[in-house]
Amino acid sequence: MNNRADKRTAARVVALVFILSLIIGALFALTSCKPTVPKEEILASIEAGQKTGNKLSECIAQYGVNVSKHKLSSAESIYKQYYYKTLPAASELAHSAMLIFAEKYIDTVDLSNKTAVTDAILNSYVEAIGDPYSNYFTKEQYKEYVGSLSGDENKVGIGVMIEANYQNVTLKVTSVLPGSSAEAAGVKKGDYIIGVDGKYIEDEGIDGLYSLISGDIGTEVKIHVRRGGEELVLTAIRIEISDVTVVYEMMENKLAYIQVIQFKETTTEQFRKAVDDAIADGAVGIVFDMRDNPGGLLDSVVAMIDYIVPDGKRIASYTIAKNPPTIYTSKDGHSVDLPITVLCNGGTASAGELFTAAMRDYGKDGTLDVRIIGENTYKKGVMQSPIEMYDGTAIKLTVAFYNPPCDINYDGVGVIPDVEVPTPETDEVDTQLERAITELLSLIEQKSTSQE
Repeated sequence: MNNRADKRTAARVVALVFILSLIIGALFALTSCKPTVPKEEILASIEAGQKTGNKLSECIAQYGVNVSKHKLSSAESIYKQYYYKTLPAASELAHSAMLIFAEKYIDTVDLSNKTAVTDAILNSYVEAIGDPYSNYFTKEQYKEYVGSLSGDENKVGIGVMIEANYQNVTLKVTSVLPGSSAEAAGVKKGDYIIGVDGKYIEDEGIDGLYSLISGDIGTEVKIHVRRGGEELVLTAIRIEISDVTVVYEMMENKLAYIQVIQFKETTTEQFRKAVDDAIADGAVGIVFDMRDNPGGLLDSVVAMIDYIVPDGKRIASYTIAKNPPTIYTSKDGHSVDLPITVLCNGGTASAGELFTAAMRDYGKDGTLDVRIIGENTYKKGVMQSPIEMYDGTAIKLTVAFYNPPCDINYDGVGVIPDVEVPTPETDEVDTQLERAITELLSLIEQKSTSQE
């Protein structure tokens, strides 16, 4: 009889606990979950116009989206503190961002997923600001971005350098490594990768498509490229590749050719070795090829310029927000006393332009014997810095203008070559390189004559 009573008591306790858990769960749901506003209401709210408010998070919330106000406030604070220009009013930016959100994301994002909605709105916010060099990175994208700049590990790929433009959603091939499977497959500099194995960039996005290029070593991958108005499908083999960013070759007449593909953490040592090898091999002059170099790390290009010029020379400067100016001066105790020509074109951007501009300035002030050959450069004289947020995501934004030794910024102007030579229409004859060699031989002769 006692056992039956105990069983009934236990059953009542279990039932009571179950009921209480349901009540607590319901209360938690009511207090912690924001009901999702229907898509139509959000669109109607956007169409109605700007919302009032001095903070981005307040304005965005008024459109009815399920968004993290804390995350938006953090992003707005980053831009207010570091962005190199004054931002428009919060209400104006919020409305512009919501228009972009409605156009690009509202049909594909789960409106009940606060994280996904916040990511989409931050992408929209960054685009609304109008800085073509700014990006919002998710945690995974930021890890890939940081890894891409280090260049200290071998990777699986096909052997191409790619410039990713998140605003235009394009992947441009800026260089094809000699002897790579990409070269064997027929991929060319200037191609746009638009698909991988039948999957296209408009569906996969830049990072999604880029990741598809990697895979198991030895496997085939079909690369869809746009060349002119034509789409080509090229088959390459995935291989293990070292992150080569500097290519050295000794040409005829003891002229060294050094191509810098991009500026990464490992580029400085590769560059120093190339210069050292050229001098050890008896070079009498150097051609530095900066064509289609999309830029990269400021510290890398500064160290490389430092390796060429004598100590005590101004290399570059910039100012972020209200901080004192940062001025880089050569100090490594190494210099190169050889005539130099630098090749540049419309794809020479950012740090590539800084190198070109610095060489130009040292040629003008008599520090070096230099001549710049090619076409006007990309016209990017601003620098970006990634700012990591509290949750591992990040925003890369433009923080300052940076200036070459002459202290005259070239943003929107570019670096004009001393000798203008248009980009060759075919790959059969590199007329720009031929002219760089001719000018270099002339500088060598002038130097020799002046020393007699």
